Amino acid sequence: MFILNILVTRDTCSGLERVEWTRNGLPWSPTPEFYTPSGTNQWRVKIRFGFGTVTADVYDMAGNWA
Repeated sequence: MFILNILVTRDTCSGLERVEWTRNGLPWSPTPEFYTPSGTNQWRVKIRFGFGTVTADVYDMAGNWA
C-alpha cells in the first residue's frame, strides 16, 4: 500500500531554488512527479505505508527556507 503525499510551494518574490528531501532524518532522493497548476510548484511523492518520516526543506533564491 502506498500513500500519495503532495508538497505545494509558492514564492512570488525571488523564486524557488531547490527542495531537499530527507527520509527518517537521512538525505533522500525520491523521484517525485512535478507539476505546476495555478502558478504553484507542486510535487507528488508516493511513499510506502509504514515507510517512516519524510520531510522536505524548500529554499528560495534569496536564501530563505521552510
